[in-house]
Amino acid sequence: MKLPGRRTLFRAAGWARAMMRPGPAILGYHRIATSEWDPQHLCVSKENFAQQLEVLRKNVRPLSLRQINRSLAEGRVPARSVAITFDDGYIDTYEDAVPLLKQQELSATVFVITGTIGGCYWWYEVQNLVETANELPERIDLSIGGESFRWTRHARDARNRRSLLKGLGGFFQLLPFSDQQIALDELRPLFASSTKNNRTSRAMSAEQIAELGACELIDIGSHTVSHQPLGRVSTEQQSDELMQSKKALEEITGQPVRSFSYPHGITSADSPRIARELGYTVGCTSREGVVSSSSNPYLLPRLWVGNWDGERFAKWLRLWLR
Repeated sequence: MKLPGRRTLFRAAGWARAMMRPGPAILGYHRIATSEWDPQHLCVSKENFAQQLEVLRKNVRPLSLRQINRSLAEGRVPARSVAITFDDGYIDTYEDAVPLLKQQELSATVFVITGTIGGCYWWYEVQNLVETANELPERIDLSIGGESFRWTRHARDARNRRSLLKGLGGFFQLLPFSDQQIALDELRPLFASSTKNNRTSRAMSAEQIAELGACELIDIGSHTVSHQPLGRVSTEQQSDELMQSKKALEEITGQPVRSFSYPHGITSADSPRIARELGYTVGCTSREGVVSSSSNPYLLPRLWVGNWDGERFAKWLRLWLR
C-alpha cells in the first residue's frame, strides 16, 4: 500500500483544523493568464478566474486583507469570509485580474516586487535560457557577491536541464537585486541558442501600480525588492528588503504600505519583529491553512488557488470553509 506523501498529509491536517476552527481564508494567486509554458504552475486562466469570482460573490463573505487583520485585532474571526491576494505584480494582474475584480466589486491585495517593476522576472529569464537552448553549456562557473555556483554538464544525463534550473534557482534566491542582474548578464552569452521570449511574464510598470493604488478595491503591499527568501538572509538584509520596498511603493502610490508577503513563504524567527518595527501590520506566508483567532498577524496562512473552473473551485473551497 502506498503511504500518503507529506503534501497530502499536510493538506488533510489543514482541512481538519479548518473544520474544527472555521475562520477567514486568504486566497493566493500569482498570474491570471493562459500559457502553454507554465513550469511553476502559477497561471489561472481568465475564464476560470471569472468563474471563481462568481463563486466567491455568491457563496462567501468577501473581505479585504486589511479587514481580516482588523477583525483579528478585535478578537473576532468571521467565518466563511475570504480575502484575495496576488504575489509578484505581474502585468496580467493589472490587465486581466483587476477588471474582473471590479466587475464583481471584490477587493484584493497585490504584493509587488519593487526591483522588477517595469521589467522581467529573473526566474522566467533563467527558465527561458535553459529550457529553449539547443545545447547547454559544458560548464557554468559564477561567483557574485560572495555567492558561488558551479555546474558541469553530464553528456548522457537526461536530467541536465532540471538539475541546472534547480541549481540556478537556489543561487539566484540568495542574491540581492543588483547581483541578480549581474548574474543574468554573465549567463546570457552562455545560452546564445536560446530563443523563447515569454513577454507575458513582465511586471507592472510604476504607472500601473500607481493607478491600482488609487483604486478603492486594491491595496498595494510589499513582496520585497529582490524576492530573496527572508528566512535565509541576515536580519540586516531582511530589514533592508522590507524597508526599501515599502519606501518605493509609498513613493509610487502616495499611500502607506502596511502589508507584505514573504518570498517563497520562507521566514525566520526575527521576521515578524522586523516587519512590525518597520511599520507593517500584516504579513502573509505560503503556509496552507485558514486564519484563526490565534494566528500571528505577521504569519498569516493562505490557500493557493489552482487553475480550476467554478465547480471544482467551489468544492475545494467548501473543504476549507465548512
